[in-house]
Amino acid sequence: MDQPTTTVEPLPDENDPGLLRLASELHLPVQKLRQLIQFGRAASKLAGIGEPETAKHRPNRHDPEPWPEPVNAGELLGRITHAIAFHVVMDRNFALLAALWAMHTHIAGQFGRTPRLVIHSGRVPSGKTTLLSVLSRLVLRPLTICAATPKSLLYSLKHRPTLLIDDASDLLHGNTQVRALIRNGCCREGPRLLRISRSGLAEQLDLFTPVALALDGDIPPMLSGRALGIPLEPLKYGESPGPLDSAATENLLEMRRMIARWAEDRDDAPADAAAPPPQCRDPNWLPLLAVAGEIGPEWASRASDAMKLARGVSATSELERLLADLRAIVDGIRSGKQSLRGRDGKPIADHDRIRSIDLIEQLCILEHCRWSEHGKNGQPITPHALARILADANIHPAMLRFHTGDENGAGIMFRDRGYLFSQFEQAFERYLPFHLREKTL
Repeated sequence: MDQPTTTVEPLPDENDPGLLRLASELHLPVQKLRQLIQFGRAASKLAGIGEPETAKHRPNRHDPEPWPEPVNAGELLGRITHAIAFHVVMDRNFALLAALWAMHTHIAGQFGRTPRLVIHSGRVPSGKTTLLSVLSRLVLRPLTICAATPKSLLYSLKHRPTLLIDDASDLLHGNTQVRALIRNGCCREGPRLLRISRSGLAEQLDLFTPVALALDGDIPPMLSGRALGIPLEPLKYGESPGPLDSAATENLLEMRRMIARWAEDRDDAPADAAAPPPQCRDPNWLPLLAVAGEIGPEWASRASDAMKLARGVSATSELERLLADLRAIVDGIRSGKQSLRGRDGKPIADHDRIRSIDLIEQLCILEHCRWSEHGKNGQPITPHALARILADANIHPAMLRFHTGDENGAGIMFRDRGYLFSQFEQAFERYLPFHLREKTL
């Protein structure tokens, strides 16, 4: 049998101008530099580094054995969604997004982006760790951690793992390299980490890999525009999620093998080569929409509806959520749909300003109740807290004049702390994401 031939790139000649220049810069003899280049090529070949990426992920000893028979992708996605919602009490829409995210990790190499999955909650226990445990039995090459040194975490990237980070707030705090991995590793063509290799030379480290994080509180601003938010709430009385026992684990691992078979049977064409759906203006959502769209139009529609809900919590800062709600309040007052009353009980006649106390009241009666339980003890947002958030958009309260009046005549003029609507206008254009400018949450 003929042996396959391989093309070996020759070493540069000793008189090569580029080699001579590099040797001079590194203060190395030319012959020594040629030996280092030869050694580096041999080491790269053994490690599988430097070979071109293919559409499908590389074979890896950590990869699951694909299911022996072809699978129905729609039935599989429904089964995964049901399993996630069975073990973690959560909105069915978010369970679907978590299932799509788990499936996309098996073909992440075909996309230019991989959204960060952020599982967050303001109170404990809420099931964040349990959801990470469920995902660890579904995703490709799971690496579940709660703490790690930057060096060890970066070293793990050579295996292209799916990082599942519990208690992520502690790991991200003050850790520059880990923050760079989480923030920039969602984009294949994003910035890379420059570090010193064992040979003493500078090298670039590709940070592209799927990551899921579980943390308390809101999604950190560093992940703005990069994250898919999965909010979890404490259990209500009578709610009881299914146990994650040995039988459940075996069931989840079986589904992972089915996902591997689905990924193996797919077309080799890059999944993000198709044009994004009309409702997808953010490329970070494209991988999940592409998976759902490939499975079937019904799943694409359901995924689109779930993402409309998720956009309200995915990497949206507190300031952005506040401005979105303020715009709805301002529009209501300007249109006359909402009337505010002054100290004498008569309607306030000024439609270009609002008192701080009235703004607090309007925020607290919104349907989502976000601002009625703003404090750590579940108390409504205070005027001081409101001013602190708006200060990030250079909006500050002032002592303003207000007038009251109705059909029976003018009322009184009084002064109170408040905001002019003109202060909000520029902030709406500058700070609100595109999808929040279209429609208030």
